[in-house]
Amino acid sequence: MAKNIFVKLSIRNILIFAFIIRIILLPLSFHGDVQVNYLWGKSLSIFDWNGFYENINHNNYYPPDQPMLILIYDWTINIVFKYLSKTLYFLYSNTGLFSSRYIYWFFENGNQILLKFPMLIADILIIYFSYRFTLEKFSLNKAKIISVILSLYLPYTYNSSLWGSGDSIINLFALGSIYLFYQKKHVLPVIFYLTSIFFKPTLLIWFPIILIILIKQRTPILKSTLMLTVGVICLYIISTPFTNSIPLIWLFHTIKNQIIFGSLDYLTVNAMNLWALIYGFGTSSDTHLIKEILSIRDISLFICLFFYLIIIKNLYFSFNLKNVLLSMSQVTLVTFSFMTRMHERYSYSSLLPLLMLCLYDAKYIKYFVIFTITHTLNIIYSWWLPILNPIAEFIAFEKNIVIISIINVLCTICLVFTNSKYRLNGKK
Repeated sequence: MAKNIFVKLSIRNILIFAFIIRIILLPLSFHGDVQVNYLWGKSLSIFDWNGFYENINHNNYYPPDQPMLILIYDWTINIVFKYLSKTLYFLYSNTGLFSSRYIYWFFENGNQILLKFPMLIADILIIYFSYRFTLEKFSLNKAKIISVILSLYLPYTYNSSLWGSGDSIINLFALGSIYLFYQKKHVLPVIFYLTSIFFKPTLLIWFPIILIILIKQRTPILKSTLMLTVGVICLYIISTPFTNSIPLIWLFHTIKNQIIFGSLDYLTVNAMNLWALIYGFGTSSDTHLIKEILSIRDISLFICLFFYLIIIKNLYFSFNLKNVLLSMSQVTLVTFSFMTRMHERYSYSSLLPLLMLCLYDAKYIKYFVIFTITHTLNIIYSWWLPILNPIAEFIAFEKNIVIISIINVLCTICLVFTNSKYRLNGKK
């Protein structure tokens, strides 16, 4: 009976189901990050864009520490909100179809709700992308299984519909970019990848994987030049509204000084990783010097570089789509587990590639389940609804934070070496 129902289940019904779940949860709450995005959008509608990043006052608005596309996104949503507010007020004043309390509710919450709505759509598109990918590489039944899992998948639903952090948007474009690069497309994936990292630069860490794909495909010089040209044009377009100086030079300095390293120099920003394991949570700076030689930040970079080299070497010498997916997860989890300044959400990008890997080999199921659980516990610890308060209080015990951190670190190391010719015991 259940099997017959599943066979008759269509991707359209799965997507509708996923949409309904998320749209119900959408107005229940939003993280403080959404309020910051709201203020950026409002600020951009008031102040001149030119010099926006340099204006440290902003009349008490939150100074920008994210790339240009997210600010343009916030401004666009603010414009839509103003238009809808005027329309709803007109309808209320002239028709009386609904109570004034709904108008007041929308005036107070509408912009924040609208900011999360494209993230919900990105979730649905990721589910559909995963369905098509699985259908192409495996079978219809497996494609449906993947779609149902993602439609109910708590990390995705929590991130987009409740938190509103935008990880679904940056992952949608980055995943699409790498897949198109692998398919030997060149212009569209450049635009997709730049869209991802200039919305939020989280997945800049996937750039070496893209380079390996292009190298292994022996991309012709003409096409490489075309990609570079398209990239430069895109960067010029998105930076020009914000400066009167040379756009690309301004962009380089702004990214380096205000964006790429984050506004907080904490050892960990609620990420349960190596630094939470050693130092716990707090506001300790990662610029602290060890033996007056290296900072903790430097040490974290060296650790990550060591693992990155292993991952990239393995991908280069065993190049296929499965190992591209594996490298995406490995790089993400190494960064999350060993880099300082990590936020609680930054293991998010490892989850879908891990799920896809389960289709290739059942040995990855344990990694997918473990990192799904630790990711979910980490984000609930950092921000939760009242109904989740007992879980958050349980996780908050120092012993539990240590356990989760140990699991993340050890499982990351095991995953890095799971497909390597050099095993953890040193044997080939």
